[in-house]
Amino acid sequence: MSGSQIFVVVFAAVSIGVSLVARWHVSKISGLKGKPFWIAGSLVGFGGFTTSLSLPGDLYISFGLQIPVVMLLTKASAGTVIKAMFPFIAVVALAKCHWPKITPGI
Repeated sequence: MSGSQIFVVVFAAVSIGVSLVARWHVSKISGLKGKPFWIAGSLVGFGGFTTSLSLPGDLYISFGLQIPVVMLLTKASAGTVIKAMFPFIAVVALAKCHWPKITPGI
């Protein structure tokens, strides 16, 4: 495997991990407003990287929306392609769950 392929595979593993951890934390916390939004938003990737597993050395930056955060595609022209997008809403959801509540005026 080339460096770009290893990078995208590690990035994909991190994206899946962040998505799953955010969904788990959001589902366990009580009193969170918009809980279905945060859970669904944790499944959406917004920006990331793409590489072909058949052609080493190709690395593309991807922007857009993607559900799920990682996709494996098989194309006749490019072989097997892995596309990993990072779930930014999942990071915001984790921050919302873990940051202490700040009371104004104290």
